[in-house]
Amino acid sequence: MNRKRSLSIFASVAGLLGLALALPLAAADMGMIGVRQEGVTVTEDAQKAIIFHNLEEEVLILGTDLRASQKTGILRFIPFPSEPAVGLAPADAFEKAAALIKKYGLKYQHMTQSKGGPSVSASTGVEMRFNQKLGAHDLTTIKVNDVSVFRKWVNGYFKSRGLPLKDRYPEEEAVVNDYVKRGIVYFVLDFVEISPDVRFIEPVAYRFKSRTLYYPLKTSNTFGGQGVIEWIIIAPTTLCTASQRPYTKDYAAYAKEYGTPCFGLPADASTSAQVVMEEGDLKGIYPEGECFFNCRKAILQVIRYEGPYSFAHDINVDVTKGRPSAVGAYEIEQEQEFPWSESLGGKKTSADEALKRKCALKPDPGPCKGLFIKYYFDPVSKECKEFYWGGCGGVVPFETKEECEKCRQVQPGIGQTEKLLGLSTDFDKGEITIEVVGSGCTQKEDFRFEFKENVLTIFRIRPDACKAMPDKVRLVYKLKDVGIERHQSFRVSNPFIVNFNIAKWFS
Repeated sequence: MNRKRSLSIFASVAGLLGLALALPLAAADMGMIGVRQEGVTVTEDAQKAIIFHNLEEEVLILGTDLRASQKTGILRFIPFPSEPAVGLAPADAFEKAAALIKKYGLKYQHMTQSKGGPSVSASTGVEMRFNQKLGAHDLTTIKVNDVSVFRKWVNGYFKSRGLPLKDRYPEEEAVVNDYVKRGIVYFVLDFVEISPDVRFIEPVAYRFKSRTLYYPLKTSNTFGGQGVIEWIIIAPTTLCTASQRPYTKDYAAYAKEYGTPCFGLPADASTSAQVVMEEGDLKGIYPEGECFFNCRKAILQVIRYEGPYSFAHDINVDVTKGRPSAVGAYEIEQEQEFPWSESLGGKKTSADEALKRKCALKPDPGPCKGLFIKYYFDPVSKECKEFYWGGCGGVVPFETKEECEKCRQVQPGIGQTEKLLGLSTDFDKGEITIEVVGSGCTQKEDFRFEFKENVLTIFRIRPDACKAMPDKVRLVYKLKDVGIERHQSFRVSNPFIVNFNIAKWFS
């Protein structure tokens, strides 16, 4: 039988922190200028990026596992749309991010079947903007005004470090030229030394002005190959709809069949969660994390791409176009089928059925300390009610009251009677009992009822048999097939007769 599987992202990210995947060097975040010595091969075993965005600025934190066939140095470069402030991120930023992902229970869902160096004299057209050694990194920021002299500047840079020179760097120069033509003129060059042992290069944080969420992909096209990129995004909106696709490693086939739903890529998007600022979790990833959002909410999501490093564009996403709320794990319950499940032999779930499941969810505030107003549907009162969600874990049936109110359309006993119960004559099939409430000698057998066109008429027989009447009679009406039960009390008088419209009772 076809079933959906929710996959914990924590294991995936934690794996990136500790496992060597032996991917070819093809950094999707950084390009590399040809400084590899003859006979030396370099691999990038994992690529990780944490992106903060507050609608005005971006913080890009990059971490990489590198190794080489022998000890060597490499120079990587990354382009920016504005001049970045560069500094080391906390050494355990990615471990803290992995812990945050675990804390908030982010999931993927699938379908199964059963860049620097010392100051160098700038050539014309290249301006030195920043130079500092940070941990294992030797970083230089430059502004490229003229691509024609970029090669000369690079060779001067290499020469100062005893690295081999080349007469030309056609592929790298083409990449730089492409960015400069698009007005992206700031480049950070990062020189690091690596060895045959896999080494996690300390993460570097780049903070820069950008109204869109920016991530360079085209820098990797000169390398080719296959690989995995994982973005941990913290922004005011959920940028991608949580993935709903059959589990397959053939991303090309997936993209052809289902399109490119995230960043214009055949990428997997996780569920998302609103970060509780009071918990202080962001400080461990980026010390200014809480202040960075200027009282805006921050939503955590993970995007994962696996496939060829051959990109037609960079990532430039308008964050304001995202969903202004989290897409939690409660929206992808294990039993839920996918829109395409019929073609795989399963049964397609209707929108009403999916809504009914959400309407039946019981709220759970979760372990965190936040106070976020959320909503759930109370099946007893048939009303939408507020509750305080802590911000992580737990169960949030509905983000807004408007979403919750839709339960009134699918819950038995609410909304359009004929839609729920079929023909109006179905009311005749209800089980009706009369209960006598209060003192007196009148018994329930003294009352009779009859149906006519959905109107229930209740009347008292033998009105003179007992002068001491009860205070009330209570009507109990049940439709067992659809699980409906209603109660209504009437004050008794003499004579006593009540005409009651059952259809209106359930509308």
